[in-house]
Amino acid sequence: GVLNIHLLTPFPPTSHQNSQYVCETASRLLFLSVHWARQTGPVFLNLLYSTQVSLMRSSWSDLFLLCLAQCREQISIPAILTAIASTLQSSLGQDVRTLARTKDLATTLKSICKVLNRIEEFNLEPEEFAYLKLCCLFNPDESSEDLRSITEPVVDCVLTAFQRFYLKNQKDGGRLAKLLLLLSSVKNIAADLLEELFFPGMVGSVKIDSVIPYILTMGEGVGQYKHAIDNSNFLQTRVCNTLSSEKQ
Repeated sequence: GVLNIHLLTPFPPTSHQNSQYVCETASRLLFLSVHWARQTGPVFLNLLYSTQVSLMRSSWSDLFLLCLAQCREQISIPAILTAIASTLQSSLGQDVRTLARTKDLATTLKSICKVLNRIEEFNLEPEEFAYLKLCCLFNPDESSEDLRSITEPVVDCVLTAFQRFYLKNQKDGGRLAKLLLLLSSVKNIAADLLEELFFPGMVGSVKIDSVIPYILTMGEGVGQYKHAIDNSNFLQTRVCNTLSSEKQ
């Protein structure tokens, strides 16, 4: 249904907290983000395939961060962020990127830490995560007028349902405004910098934008997604093999 809130998948053990651990975990989160979008039902699946791709390309990083926050009981967020910081630190002496780019990445990592901490402080319910992700997927601020004509009516319905959720459950209505402000912080995280932090092996080779159409064309069944995640037929193998070859 439109409020699909189950993110069940085996994540790699935290015994080896390195770049490979980060990319394996990140690849699972990316698959989960796209899979969640497909599970929203006709509101997404009835769109043209090209429109689905465009919406996912513009929202994948927001969905990724929200999925990461929602899976905090299944994975160790501190371990992931520590591993990323360690990789960033070790790259300083390897001339992998410019100093300015490294500073931008470090600043972005700090912002991600703050956003994830804020989300944890709110102790979001599954329904709240779902509504926030719908607001990201159907972003009313899309740059394309054609996309806005699709997303604006949907997000209006989403926000109306979000308000009813608080009324129905007799919860603080002011919480909605606070969560929408929090969502703006999520959206302020630059997708290209997030990609470089969580998918370092893809930089200069495969981009997330080129992976999204591949994932969207997979079957609807959870088993097919699990097969892709477990066997790493495309994304995970490509990323982790690149990392391994760089170390040798």
